[in-house]
Amino acid sequence: MRYRASQFSPPFDPYSYSRGRWLDRDEQRQKARRLDFNFEALLNVAVKCSNGAREVVACEKREGGFNRVFIIKLDNGAKVVAKVPMQFAGPAALTTMSEVATLRYVKDKTYVPVPRVLAWSSKSGSGSVGIEYVIMDVWRRSERYLGQNDRASAS
Repeated sequence: MRYRASQFSPPFDPYSYSRGRWLDRDEQRQKARRLDFNFEALLNVAVKCSNGAREVVACEKREGGFNRVFIIKLDNGAKVVAKVPMQFAGPAALTTMSEVATLRYVKDKTYVPVPRVLAWSSKSGSGSVGIEYVIMDVWRRSERYLGQNDRASAS
């Protein structure tokens, strides 16, 4: 399926930083936060991660200090999060591999709720997306609290 960021409401630029401006060296800081990748390929990977999904029906961009996140709603009702690191977040491949390994470790060794990793790539410049990414389930808030019988204890 062919996608353009302008088809979503509200339309957005997936490549440029749009959260704010800087009083000092704005152009340099904006440039450091520009990401060059294949946005359409990222959305197609998200569709392939969800059983029964055929297309993206909505997408929203969010930005943090070290990541750009796309909240993607699919035609089967599922929502997934696609997260791409900024270039200055650290060694890209190591940052992505560490994040995925940490999420899996916490999921396997504790009862702390973490999102399930659906797909990821630590290779930039190669592959269809052209940038490191992690696609995961939307994290749902849990009302579970640590107790005596939990693996992780508050003591």
